Amino acid sequence: MNSEPNKVYVIGAGASHGARDQDPPPLGCNLHHYVRKYLLKAWTELDILEEPADGSRTDNKRNYLKCELAKASSYESLVGELSDSNPDLLQKLNLLMAYALMPPRPPSMGDPIGDPKVDDAFKENLDLYDIWLEKILESDSCHKVSFVSLNYDCLLERAICRSLGEQPEEGSCLCKSVNYRLDEQDSGFEVLKPHGSINWVHDERDYGVPLTRGSAIPLDQIDAMGRMSWANIKAVNSPKGHEDIIIAHYAPGKEAQANPGTLQKIRDLALERIRKASFVKIVGVHIPPASNDDPFLDSFMNLLSHRAKTNSCQIHYISPDDGDLQRASKLGFSASKMKFSDMV
Repeated sequence: MNSEPNKVYVIGAGASHGARDQDPPPLGCNLHHYVRKYLLKAWTELDILEEPADGSRTDNKRNYLKCELAKASSYESLVGELSDSNPDLLQKLNLLMAYALMPPRPPSMGDPIGDPKVDDAFKENLDLYDIWLEKILESDSCHKVSFVSLNYDCLLERAICRSLGEQPEEGSCLCKSVNYRLDEQDSGFEVLKPHGSINWVHDERDYGVPLTRGSAIPLDQIDAMGRMSWANIKAVNSPKGHEDIIIAHYAPGKEAQANPGTLQKIRDLALERIRKASFVKIVGVHIPPASNDDPFLDSFMNLLSHRAKTNSCQIHYISPDDGDLQRASKLGFSASKMKFSDMV
Protein backbone atom coordinates (compact mmCIF):
# COMPACT_ATOMS: atom_id res chain seq x y z
CA MET A 1 0.00 0.00 0.00
CA ASN A 2 1.11 3.59 -0.45
CA SER A 3 1.23 4.06 3.33
CA GLU A 4 0.40 1.46 5.94
CA PRO A 5 -2.51 2.16 8.31
CA ASN A 6 -1.53 3.41 11.77
CA LYS A 7 -5.04 3.39 13.24
CA VAL A 8 -6.99 0.16 13.66
CA TYR A 9 -10.69 -0.16 14.49
CA VAL A 10 -11.76 -3.60 15.74
CA ILE A 11 -15.48 -4.39 15.68
CA GLY A 12 -17.48 -7.29 17.05
CA ALA A 13 -21.09 -8.40 17.27
CA GLY A 14 -21.97 -5.64 19.72
CA ALA A 15 -21.30 -3.01 17.04
CA SER A 16 -23.47 -4.57 14.35
CA HIS A 17 -26.24 -5.43 16.79
CA GLY A 18 -26.24 -1.86 18.07
CA ALA A 19 -25.96 -0.17 14.70
CA ARG A 20 -29.73 -0.07 14.15
CA ASP A 21 -32.42 0.93 16.62
CA GLN A 22 -35.14 -0.91 14.73
CA ASP A 23 -34.71 -4.53 13.62
CA PRO A 24 -31.19 -4.89 15.07
CA PRO A 25 -29.20 -7.74 13.50
CA PRO A 26 -29.29 -10.93 15.58
CA LEU A 27 -26.42 -12.15 17.71
CA GLY A 28 -25.94 -14.92 20.23
CA CYS A 29 -29.08 -16.89 21.02
CA ASN A 30 -31.10 -14.63 18.71
CA LEU A 31 -29.23 -16.03 15.72
CA HIS A 32 -30.70 -19.48 16.34
CA HIS A 33 -34.24 -18.07 16.29
CA TYR A 34 -33.46 -15.84 13.29
CA VAL A 35 -32.13 -18.63 11.07
CA ARG A 36 -35.02 -20.91 12.00
CA LYS A 37 -37.51 -18.23 10.98
CA TYR A 38 -35.66 -17.61 7.73
CA LEU A 39 -35.67 -21.30 6.84
CA LEU A 40 -39.43 -21.40 7.42
CA LYS A 41 -40.02 -18.17 5.46
CA ALA A 42 -37.62 -18.74 2.57
CA TRP A 43 -39.93 -17.95 -0.32
CA THR A 44 -37.21 -18.14 -2.94
CA GLU A 45 -35.64 -21.45 -3.87
CA LEU A 46 -32.64 -22.31 -1.73
CA ASP A 47 -31.40 -24.63 -4.47
CA ILE A 48 -28.19 -25.63 -2.76
CA LEU A 49 -30.16 -27.07 0.20
CA GLU A 50 -32.11 -29.43 -2.03
CA GLU A 51 -31.22 -32.83 -3.45
CA PRO A 52 -32.15 -32.88 -7.16
CA ALA A 53 -29.92 -35.90 -7.88
CA ASP A 54 -32.40 -37.34 -10.39
CA GLY A 55 -33.46 -33.98 -11.75
CA SER A 56 -36.55 -33.75 -9.55
CA ARG A 57 -36.92 -31.37 -6.63
CA THR A 58 -37.03 -32.68 -3.09
CA ASP A 59 -37.04 -30.89 0.24
CA ASN A 60 -35.28 -33.52 2.31
CA LYS A 61 -32.36 -31.43 3.54
CA ARG A 62 -34.42 -28.36 4.15
CA ASN A 63 -36.94 -30.32 6.22
CA TYR A 64 -34.15 -32.12 8.05
CA LEU A 65 -32.51 -28.81 8.97
CA LYS A 66 -35.87 -27.47 10.17
CA CYS A 67 -36.20 -30.45 12.52
CA GLU A 68 -32.60 -30.25 13.73
CA LEU A 69 -32.80 -26.50 14.40
CA ALA A 70 -36.09 -26.98 16.26
CA LYS A 71 -34.55 -29.68 18.47
CA ALA A 72 -31.23 -27.91 19.09
CA SER A 73 -30.82 -25.99 22.33
CA SER A 74 -28.70 -23.41 20.51
CA TYR A 75 -27.23 -22.69 17.11
CA GLU A 76 -23.76 -23.38 18.52
CA SER A 77 -24.75 -26.85 19.74
CA LEU A 78 -26.05 -27.85 16.30
CA VAL A 79 -22.86 -26.62 14.63
CA GLY A 80 -20.80 -28.62 17.10
CA GLU A 81 -22.86 -31.74 16.48
CA LEU A 82 -22.66 -31.45 12.70
CA SER A 83 -18.91 -30.72 12.86
CA ASP A 84 -18.43 -34.24 14.21
CA SER A 85 -21.19 -36.17 12.47
CA ASN A 86 -22.24 -34.56 9.19
CA PRO A 87 -19.83 -32.08 7.54
CA ASP A 88 -21.92 -32.08 4.35
CA LEU A 89 -24.99 -30.84 6.21
CA LEU A 90 -22.80 -28.37 8.10
CA GLN A 91 -21.96 -26.78 4.74
CA LYS A 92 -25.69 -26.40 4.13
CA LEU A 93 -26.11 -24.80 7.55
CA ASN A 94 -23.24 -22.42 6.79
CA LEU A 95 -24.96 -21.45 3.57
CA LEU A 96 -28.33 -21.07 5.28
CA MET A 97 -26.84 -18.59 7.77
CA ALA A 98 -25.15 -16.71 4.92
CA TYR A 99 -28.46 -16.44 3.05
CA ALA A 100 -30.23 -15.26 6.20
CA LEU A 101 -27.67 -12.50 6.82
CA MET A 102 -27.76 -11.17 3.24
CA PRO A 103 -29.72 -8.00 2.37
CA PRO A 104 -33.29 -8.82 1.25
CA ARG A 105 -33.97 -8.91 -2.46
CA PRO A 106 -36.98 -6.90 -3.71
CA PRO A 107 -39.50 -8.29 -6.23
CA SER A 108 -38.55 -7.93 -9.87
CA MET A 109 -39.79 -8.93 -13.32
CA GLY A 110 -37.92 -12.22 -13.17
CA ASP A 111 -38.62 -12.79 -9.48
CA PRO A 112 -42.11 -11.49 -8.61
CA ILE A 113 -41.87 -12.53 -4.95
CA GLY A 114 -38.29 -11.59 -4.17
CA ASP A 115 -36.74 -12.57 -0.89
CA PRO A 116 -38.11 -10.53 2.02
CA LYS A 117 -36.08 -12.44 4.66
CA VAL A 118 -37.29 -12.30 8.25
CA ASP A 119 -37.18 -8.57 8.91
CA ASP A 120 -35.30 -5.45 7.84
CA ALA A 121 -32.17 -6.08 9.92
CA PHE A 122 -29.93 -6.20 6.85
CA LYS A 123 -31.90 -3.98 4.50
CA GLU A 124 -30.00 -1.21 2.72
CA ASN A 125 -30.45 1.66 5.15
CA LEU A 126 -28.49 4.42 6.87
CA ASP A 127 -27.31 3.35 10.32
CA LEU A 128 -24.74 4.22 12.99
CA TYR A 129 -21.89 2.85 10.89
CA ASP A 130 -22.48 5.73 8.45
CA ILE A 131 -22.15 8.34 11.21
CA TRP A 132 -19.07 6.62 12.64
CA LEU A 133 -17.33 6.50 9.27
CA GLU A 134 -18.05 10.17 8.67
CA LYS A 135 -16.32 11.04 11.95
CA ILE A 136 -13.32 8.83 11.16
CA LEU A 137 -12.89 10.38 7.71
CA GLU A 138 -12.94 13.90 9.13
CA SER A 139 -9.36 13.38 10.34
CA ASP A 140 -8.00 10.42 8.36
CA SER A 141 -7.91 9.16 4.79
CA CYS A 142 -8.95 5.59 4.03
CA HIS A 143 -5.30 4.54 3.64
CA LYS A 144 -4.53 5.59 7.23
CA VAL A 145 -7.12 3.31 8.86
CA SER A 146 -7.71 -0.42 8.91
CA PHE A 147 -10.86 -2.18 10.09
CA VAL A 148 -10.68 -5.63 11.65
CA SER A 149 -14.18 -7.09 11.76
CA LEU A 150 -14.91 -10.29 13.67
CA ASN A 151 -18.42 -10.28 12.19
CA TYR A 152 -19.73 -12.21 9.18
CA ASP A 153 -22.28 -9.60 8.15
CA CYS A 154 -21.53 -6.83 5.64
CA LEU A 155 -23.09 -3.84 7.45
CA LEU A 156 -19.72 -2.06 7.69
CA GLU A 157 -19.01 -2.63 4.00
CA ARG A 158 -22.42 -1.33 2.97
CA ALA A 159 -21.85 1.83 5.02
CA ILE A 160 -18.47 2.33 3.31
CA CYS A 161 -20.24 2.22 -0.06
CA ARG A 162 -22.82 4.75 1.06
CA SER A 163 -20.20 7.07 2.59
CA LEU A 164 -18.43 7.27 -0.76
CA GLY A 165 -21.61 7.95 -2.66
CA GLU A 166 -21.78 4.60 -4.38
CA GLN A 167 -25.22 3.35 -5.32
CA PRO A 168 -25.31 -0.19 -3.93
CA GLU A 169 -27.32 -2.86 -5.66
CA GLU A 170 -30.26 -4.25 -3.70
CA GLY A 171 -29.46 -7.65 -2.26
CA SER A 172 -25.71 -7.13 -2.67
CA CYS A 173 -22.90 -7.28 -0.12
CA LEU A 174 -19.98 -6.55 -2.40
CA CYS A 175 -18.56 -3.03 -2.49
CA LYS A 176 -15.92 -1.87 -4.99
CA SER A 177 -14.41 0.47 -2.40
CA VAL A 178 -13.78 -2.29 0.16
CA ASN A 179 -10.40 -4.00 0.11
CA TYR A 180 -10.54 -7.35 1.89
CA ARG A 181 -6.83 -7.86 1.07
CA LEU A 182 -7.67 -11.07 -0.79
CA ASP A 183 -5.16 -10.02 -3.45
CA GLU A 184 -2.34 -7.53 -3.84
CA GLN A 185 -4.32 -4.48 -4.99
CA ASP A 186 -4.16 -1.61 -2.50
CA SER A 187 -7.12 0.67 -3.26
CA GLY A 188 -10.10 1.41 -1.03
CA PHE A 189 -10.84 0.80 2.65
CA GLU A 190 -9.00 -2.11 4.21
CA VAL A 191 -11.46 -4.46 5.94
CA LEU A 192 -9.83 -7.57 7.41
CA LYS A 193 -12.23 -10.36 8.42
CA PRO A 194 -10.25 -13.07 10.25
CA HIS A 195 -13.38 -15.15 10.84
CA GLY A 196 -14.47 -14.94 7.21
CA SER A 197 -17.47 -13.29 5.58
CA ILE A 198 -20.86 -14.33 4.27
CA ASN A 199 -19.87 -13.11 0.79
CA TRP A 200 -16.56 -15.03 0.57
CA VAL A 201 -16.36 -18.25 -1.45
CA HIS A 202 -13.64 -20.44 -2.91
CA ASP A 203 -12.26 -19.14 -6.16
CA GLU A 204 -12.86 -22.22 -8.29
CA ARG A 205 -10.61 -20.89 -11.02
CA ASP A 206 -7.66 -21.94 -8.86
CA TYR A 207 -8.60 -25.60 -8.61
CA GLY A 208 -5.96 -27.80 -10.17
CA VAL A 209 -3.54 -24.91 -10.66
CA PRO A 210 -0.17 -25.24 -8.90
CA LEU A 211 -0.01 -22.06 -6.83
CA THR A 212 2.98 -20.88 -4.83
CA ARG A 213 3.38 -19.46 -1.35
CA GLY A 214 3.48 -16.01 -2.90
CA SER A 215 -0.13 -16.26 -3.98
CA ALA A 216 -2.90 -14.53 -2.03
CA ILE A 217 -3.92 -17.75 -0.24
CA PRO A 218 -1.71 -20.65 -1.35
CA LEU A 219 -3.18 -24.04 -2.20
CA ASP A 220 -0.83 -26.67 -0.85
CA GLN A 221 -2.58 -29.49 0.97
CA ILE A 222 -5.65 -31.70 1.14
CA ASP A 223 -7.31 -32.33 4.50
CA ALA A 224 -8.34 -35.72 5.91
CA MET A 225 -11.69 -35.60 4.13
CA GLY A 226 -10.17 -34.87 0.74
CA ARG A 227 -11.03 -31.17 0.76
CA MET A 228 -8.57 -28.49 -0.30
CA SER A 229 -7.32 -26.81 2.82
CA TRP A 230 -5.74 -23.84 1.04
CA ALA A 231 -7.25 -21.97 -1.89
CA ASN A 232 -7.79 -18.43 -3.08
CA ILE A 233 -10.88 -16.65 -1.82
CA LYS A 234 -13.08 -14.34 -3.85
CA ALA A 235 -15.82 -11.95 -2.75
CA VAL A 236 -19.17 -12.33 -4.50
CA ASN A 237 -22.40 -10.33 -4.54
CA SER A 238 -24.39 -13.24 -3.14
CA PRO A 239 -23.61 -16.72 -1.79
CA LYS A 240 -26.39 -18.12 -4.00
CA GLY A 241 -25.00 -20.99 -6.03
CA HIS A 242 -21.87 -21.36 -3.87
CA GLU A 243 -21.68 -24.14 -1.31
CA ASP A 244 -18.25 -23.49 0.21
CA ILE A 245 -18.76 -20.28 2.19
CA ILE A 246 -15.63 -19.06 4.01
CA ILE A 247 -16.96 -18.54 7.52
CA ALA A 248 -15.81 -19.96 10.84
CA HIS A 249 -18.75 -19.78 13.21
CA TYR A 250 -18.78 -21.59 16.54
CA ALA A 251 -16.52 -24.42 15.36
CA PRO A 252 -13.61 -25.80 17.39
CA GLY A 253 -10.61 -23.62 16.63
CA LYS A 254 -12.79 -21.21 14.65
CA GLU A 255 -11.50 -22.72 11.42
CA ALA A 256 -13.53 -22.39 8.25
CA GLN A 257 -15.40 -25.66 8.07
CA ALA A 258 -15.66 -25.70 4.26
CA ASN A 259 -11.94 -25.19 3.72
CA PRO A 260 -9.67 -25.05 6.82
CA GLY A 261 -6.68 -22.77 6.48
CA THR A 262 -8.02 -20.25 3.99
CA LEU A 263 -8.09 -17.41 6.50
CA GLN A 264 -4.49 -17.61 7.68
CA LYS A 265 -3.11 -14.76 5.60
CA ILE A 266 -5.93 -12.46 6.70
CA ARG A 267 -5.28 -13.36 10.35
CA ASP A 268 -1.55 -12.79 9.99
CA LEU A 269 -2.15 -9.38 8.42
CA ALA A 270 -4.57 -8.39 11.20
CA LEU A 271 -1.86 -9.21 13.79
CA GLU A 272 0.68 -7.23 11.77
CA ARG A 273 -1.60 -4.18 11.76
CA ILE A 274 -1.83 -4.35 15.57
CA ARG A 275 1.96 -4.63 15.90
CA LYS A 276 2.46 -1.42 13.92
CA ALA A 277 -0.55 0.63 15.07
CA SER A 278 -0.25 3.78 17.16
CA PHE A 279 -3.97 3.78 18.02
CA VAL A 280 -6.54 0.97 18.35
CA LYS A 281 -10.23 1.24 19.22
CA ILE A 282 -12.16 -1.96 20.02
CA VAL A 283 -15.96 -1.78 19.81
CA GLY A 284 -18.48 -4.47 20.76
CA VAL A 285 -15.98 -7.34 21.02
CA HIS A 286 -16.65 -9.93 23.71
CA ILE A 287 -13.53 -10.82 25.71
CA PRO A 288 -13.73 -14.47 26.87
CA PRO A 289 -13.11 -14.97 30.61
CA ALA A 290 -10.47 -17.61 29.85
CA SER A 291 -8.52 -18.98 26.90
CA ASN A 292 -11.17 -20.27 24.51
CA ASP A 293 -11.56 -22.36 21.37
CA ASP A 294 -10.54 -19.50 19.10
CA PRO A 295 -6.71 -19.47 18.91
CA PHE A 296 -6.71 -16.38 16.71
CA LEU A 297 -8.70 -14.30 19.20
CA ASP A 298 -6.42 -15.46 22.02
CA SER A 299 -3.28 -14.38 20.15
CA PHE A 300 -4.98 -11.16 19.00
CA MET A 301 -5.95 -10.15 22.56
CA ASN A 302 -2.54 -11.16 23.95
CA LEU A 303 -0.79 -8.94 21.40
CA LEU A 304 -3.11 -6.02 22.17
CA SER A 305 -2.45 -6.49 25.89
CA HIS A 306 1.32 -6.52 25.34
CA ARG A 307 1.18 -3.31 23.34
CA ALA A 308 -1.03 -1.62 25.95
CA LYS A 309 1.12 -2.65 28.93
CA THR A 310 4.34 -1.53 27.22
CA ASN A 311 2.75 1.86 26.47
CA SER A 312 3.61 1.44 22.80
CA CYS A 313 0.04 1.97 21.57
CA GLN A 314 -3.15 3.71 22.72
CA ILE A 315 -5.87 1.08 23.05
CA HIS A 316 -9.46 2.07 23.82
CA TYR A 317 -12.11 -0.54 24.58
CA ILE A 318 -15.85 0.21 24.31
CA SER A 319 -18.54 -2.09 25.75
CA PRO A 320 -21.67 -1.88 27.92
CA ASP A 321 -20.84 -5.21 29.62
CA ASP A 322 -19.30 -5.00 33.10
CA GLY A 323 -17.55 -8.38 32.81
CA ASP A 324 -15.92 -7.44 29.50
CA LEU A 325 -14.87 -4.07 30.92
CA GLN A 326 -13.17 -5.71 33.90
CA ARG A 327 -11.29 -8.11 31.64
CA ALA A 328 -10.32 -5.23 29.32
CA SER A 329 -8.87 -3.28 32.25
CA LYS A 330 -6.81 -6.32 33.31
CA LEU A 331 -5.44 -6.51 29.77
CA GLY A 332 -4.28 -2.91 30.12
CA PHE A 333 -6.86 -1.29 27.86
CA SER A 334 -8.45 2.10 28.52
CA ALA A 335 -12.03 0.89 29.02
CA SER A 336 -15.24 2.90 28.72
CA LYS A 337 -18.74 1.67 29.55
CA MET A 338 -20.97 2.63 26.66
CA LYS A 339 -22.90 1.18 23.76
CA PHE A 340 -21.94 1.69 20.12
CA SER A 341 -24.75 4.26 19.87
CA ASP A 342 -23.32 6.21 22.83
CA MET A 343 -19.84 6.26 21.29
CA VAL A 344 -21.11 7.51 17.94
